[in-house]
Amino acid sequence: MIDIACVPYTHDEGSRRLKAHWKDSSNVIDLYFATVTMSNEFRSYFTEYVNHCLIATYSDVDEVVEDVYTYVPSSIAMLFSNRLKLLDRPRISRLNFVSVNVLKRGYGKVEVKDLESVFQRKQWRIKSANLARMLMLPEGMLRFTYPYADNILLLQLDSDESHISEQRYCEKVRLDVIRRGIYVEHIMSLSILEQLK
Repeated sequence: MIDIACVPYTHDEGSRRLKAHWKDSSNVIDLYFATVTMSNEFRSYFTEYVNHCLIATYSDVDEVVEDVYTYVPSSIAMLFSNRLKLLDRPRISRLNFVSVNVLKRGYGKVEVKDLESVFQRKQWRIKSANLARMLMLPEGMLRFTYPYADNILLLQLDSDESHISEQRYCEKVRLDVIRRGIYVEHIMSLSILEQLK
C-alpha cells in the first residue's frame, strides 16, 4: 500500500518549483498531473477551488508535509494514508483515474468483508482499493473541518479507457457497494493527464 498526496497546481512559481522538486526527489515514487472534479458538498470545505493538481505517491510523509509548507503554503493539499487494503494488484501499468469516496456511517468487519467481495469481482479495472485517512494541510485554510476524514474509500484505476468511462465505472461500483447496505458517497475524481515521473 502506497500513500498519496494531492496538491493543487495553480501554475504559479510555487507550484512549478514543487513539481520540479518532486521530479528529482527520491521520496516521491510516482508523480502525475491531473484534473480535479469535486462534489459540491466537498467543495464547500475549501476557500478556493482549483482545476489541476499534482498527485504523488511517496514513502516519507514528513518530507511531503515539509515540501507542501515550503512550496505551496497557501494551497490546501490532501494527503491520503492507507489504513486497510481491500484490493491490491502487484503492479500498476498505467494509472488513469483515482476515485475518492467516503463511508459516512463508518465501517466494521462485516462492511470490510462486503467491500472486499465487491472489489474482488471488479478487479480487472481497479488497481487498488483502500480504506484511508485524509489529512488536509494547512487545516487553518479550511472553512470547516471535514468530519469523515477517517472513512475515505480510495480507488485507483489502471486502464486505457476515457475518464468519462472510468467515472461511470466507479459509479457502478459505488452502486454495487450501496446494494450491500454500505452507503458510500463520491466526493472527488482525479483524472490523470500525464505521468511526470
